Amino acid sequence: MEIKLENVSYKIIKNISLNINGKITCFTGKSGCGISTLLEILAGLNKPDMGIIKIGDSLITNDEVKNASYIRKKVGYVFQRSDDYFFRKTIKDELMFSLKGYKGDIDKRISNSLKTVGLDDSYLDRNPFSLSSGEKELLLIASVLAYNPEVIILDEPFKDLDFKNRDKIIKLLKMMKNRYKKTIIIGCLDSDIILKLADKVYVLDDGKIVMNGNKYKVLSSDLVKKPKLIEFSLMVKNEKNKNIGFRDDISDLMKDVYRNVK
Repeated sequence: MEIKLENVSYKIIKNISLNINGKITCFTGKSGCGISTLLEILAGLNKPDMGIIKIGDSLITNDEVKNASYIRKKVGYVFQRSDDYFFRKTIKDELMFSLKGYKGDIDKRISNSLKTVGLDDSYLDRNPFSLSSGEKELLLIASVLAYNPEVIILDEPFKDLDFKNRDKIIKLLKMMKNRYKKTIIIGCLDSDIILKLADKVYVLDDGKIVMNGNKYKVLSSDLVKKPKLIEFSLMVKNEKNKNIGFRDDISDLMKDVYRNVK
């Protein structure tokens, strides 16, 4: 599903135009650059001060919101993880709340959403506050997946997670894109994670888009902190005069090094 902004301004966001249609798109920049505000706009949670937001068949301006119920069905938003978003005694109750108004087999939908994120029915009667940080993030994602949106927007889903849980969520999001053809939009400040995950990257600075393009182009620029793998490739190019290209997996990079560098 297509999401399009035309000259949108809202709070810190200044005159942004962009078009997202499929794949995994990451927004990055320095802390406070406006990523969370922009993600909320992309999710249709706020009306712009100026400009037009198009989300599939819905249109949002400062004056009106056309087809708001359509947005709620088609776009899922995963806020930055916080215990404040859990207010039910069991995980089943949390997921049932997410499916309020759903007409169908709720138990099956709940079970399937947990299974998709790597959890199972043994979690249903557990208290959300008893979960680890990684499990809480997976529960937040499951609560959005429960109603099967076409677009999934996540604000800093990797924050404060260990490497194991980061990799688990990276694999989950790639699977959602490849197997289920979901459009994934992520706010993330960690360039190493973005390199593993993104198809396209936007860089924000003071509420403006200052660069966008494929991840290798953007992450090798001076506008972001370069991922370790890209730093290595650039070092080989500068010191050995060998262009081994960029990779997002260290095993692939080592193969290139073995073939090209002596």
